[in-house]
Amino acid sequence: IVDKQRVKAFCLLYESKFKIPFSINSRPDLIDSDTAKTLKKACCSRINIGIESGDEAFRKKH
Repeated sequence: IVDKQRVKAFCLLYESKFKIPFSINSRPDLIDSDTAKTLKKACCSRINIGIESGDEAFRKKH
C-alpha cells in the first residue's frame, strides 16, 4: 500500500466487478483501521505484514 486514495479507488472498482478473495503485502505503518475496513469490504481476506528494522546496519547484516 502506497497511496491510500489509490487503494480506496481500487477497492471500490474491485468490489463492484469481482467477489474473489485476494490478499496483499504491506508494512505495519501503512495500514490503518479505515484502510483495513475498505480492504475487507472489497473481499481482501489476508494482509501479510512485513516486519522491518529501522537499523540499516542490522538489515545489511541479516
